[in-house]
Amino acid sequence: MKRNCCAHLIAAFVLTVTASSFVHADEAQDILDAVKKAFNWHEHVAFHATCTSVDADLREQYIKNSDFHNNNGEAISIKSTVEVRSTVTGEAVEDTLSFVKVLLKEKGENHFYDFQIGPPDESGDLAFVTVYEDGPEAYNYNLPRELSIAPFFGFDLLFSDKSIPELLSSDNVIIREDMLNEDRSLVLEATVPEGQIKLWVSPDKDYVMQKCILTKEAGRDLFDGTPLVEESFPDSSGTLVSRKRFVTELNVHATEYTDGHHIPVSLERLERQESEEGRVIHEHSAVHSLSEIDFDPDFDALKAFELPEVTGPAQLRKAGGQGISGFRWEDRELVADASHKVNEERLHTAIAQLEGNKDSKEMESAAAVALQLGDSAGQETSNHCQSSVYVWVGGVVLVLICGALGFVVYRTGKKRRSSAQGDES
Repeated sequence: MKRNCCAHLIAAFVLTVTASSFVHADEAQDILDAVKKAFNWHEHVAFHATCTSVDADLREQYIKNSDFHNNNGEAISIKSTVEVRSTVTGEAVEDTLSFVKVLLKEKGENHFYDFQIGPPDESGDLAFVTVYEDGPEAYNYNLPRELSIAPFFGFDLLFSDKSIPELLSSDNVIIREDMLNEDRSLVLEATVPEGQIKLWVSPDKDYVMQKCILTKEAGRDLFDGTPLVEESFPDSSGTLVSRKRFVTELNVHATEYTDGHHIPVSLERLERQESEEGRVIHEHSAVHSLSEIDFDPDFDALKAFELPEVTGPAQLRKAGGQGISGFRWEDRELVADASHKVNEERLHTAIAQLEGNKDSKEMESAAAVALQLGDSAGQETSNHCQSSVYVWVGGVVLVLICGALGFVVYRTGKKRRSSAQGDES
């Protein structure tokens, strides 16, 4: 009897081991190249993306709609709106936010424009505008933070600024064959400084993503360049529990074959914080979908790369991060703010010095001239316009952008609930 039990156990173990076989190392690089290609389908395309998530505690639903256009990297735009609605009444509980981000490399330009557009302030301004001189660098920084579309491109900001294909290499990955929901699958597993990656792709559909689990351990794995700190957070009962890990899970529910590309068009993103024992402290989910995918778009008809005709305070960001204030956005261009009574010749001289190869003292002097434009009254007006937009955007955007960092969502929700209780009292 014991022998029969042992035989059955051994047979079960053999079946378990042989159910998934490992891919030979010689094939690994070819598979990694195919996976990278599967994520890089958006070089010349237009599509619409929708992301929805619900905060059960606040009884609010967050909806982000985005239109993405890419003309072979020469011009790229992401135009989005964010709504917050009550799950009880279905009515809007916040003003709709708008964001327009445009990279222009054509016609000798190399700028990235970032518009944050909201309700008009007392002066009638609708926007705060940032113009980045190093457009490609600014766009590459921004893309992982476009959380409504980032998962479709292989990014997850909670895990890393780099995309999943960028993090995988033949030196760190183990690849094995397996089955997922009765479909053939290759599982790519790797440990990188940011944490652990487990990615399922379909060899029958040009290695399109099927599922992905990203795990980050406190005290070991890097978050924003430093080891993730083990902190304590209250669970649903209010008991403080030490957070040991972040886990992000992407599950692709539908793919579409369009113009030679297998594309995930519907996925769910689930993020959770866990204790040492695997107890879930906080959990958040969002549903992402793509539609209107067009690989031969008429960008002119779509007005894909037109800059918004709005007005508002603006700043210029130099390569390397130096910011110069004292501008406005008017007639679709950056102009000196008249309220600052700026001497244009002096401004241009300062910018020219910042661009040139000057010594440190001259650079300091040029920066001071550029940053201290105008009289104090004009500066206060500009600061008020800028801060009013930032406060309006900042109070909502961390929670609104679906699939945002879980601990940020959690803390923001707690603060809003505390504020609401204080108002009631």
